[in-house]
Amino acid sequence: MATPTVEGIYETQVPLDFRALTMLGSVCGVDRQAARKMKEIGDTYELNQLNFKSITPEFPYMDLSVVKHIFLYHHKSGNKSMIGIFFPMNNKASVFAVDTVRTNQMPNLSNMYKTARTDR
Repeated sequence: MATPTVEGIYETQVPLDFRALTMLGSVCGVDRQAARKMKEIGDTYELNQLNFKSITPEFPYMDLSVVKHIFLYHHKSGNKSMIGIFFPMNNKASVFAVDTVRTNQMPNLSNMYKTARTDR
């Protein structure tokens, strides 16, 4: 990279979310003017409307007394995905099942959970 024949290095396979993370860091906030406009147009922001915030007592990154470990699970099969985030310290978890609207063959997960729970 340091030779005179190299004019530049270009990142062509970097996902957009990675670019956003490297630009904004772990804590960011919405520009005040963009937040005022949000009431009129919706809750979607452009990347340039977000501002980097340094980690201070005003903007803490994570409360480590509450969260010691987080487990994340992701599985994808065809158009369907299953995402789970588990908080063992609080004995809580959130599981998300995602399917495209086109196929929409996802079963009723509440009934499946109740059936599995009563069977146990």
